[in-house]
Amino acid sequence: MTPRQQGMYWREWGRCREYFRGRGLTSAECDAKRHELHRRALGRDKSSKRFRNADLDKVIAAFRAVWDDANFDAQMRQQEQPDQRREDMITRCWDAARVCMGGDPAPDTTLAYLDGTAHKIFKVEFSALDERRLGVVMGILEKQEDRVRERDIKQVEKMEEEPF
Repeated sequence: MTPRQQGMYWREWGRCREYFRGRGLTSAECDAKRHELHRRALGRDKSSKRFRNADLDKVIAAFRAVWDDANFDAQMRQQEQPDQRREDMITRCWDAARVCMGGDPAPDTTLAYLDGTAHKIFKVEFSALDERRLGVVMGILEKQEDRVRERDIKQVEKMEEEPF
């Protein structure tokens, strides 16, 4: 987990722990409850240090179900985070691909570019990528996008330096 994610985890756990302490549980009992919530959310106990994004989302939703049980919307928003992350990554891939292709190509051309990139790396179509693989493709496309933008800036600077 990133430091930001760790902070989110411990902040949400702190609220949950406060809820349990307010009901008379000891520190040891609270810690046992935390592990129980991990098991309930993930199907097994797992160290928070080894959480993936989806694990964190499930555990935070479980924490919120305890300390803010009346706020169903907050619990559902957390459960929907994997879908939102995936949509954000797909949008970023499309945006980077358009820049790499030199402007505003037709959607079917952009999809063919994305499919080709995904196939070169993972031997599957773009739409078949899971969250981890989508992140890899996104990172590659965004690095390529940065190179294209740098090249374009250098070309403009060179043109500005040349006399007419």
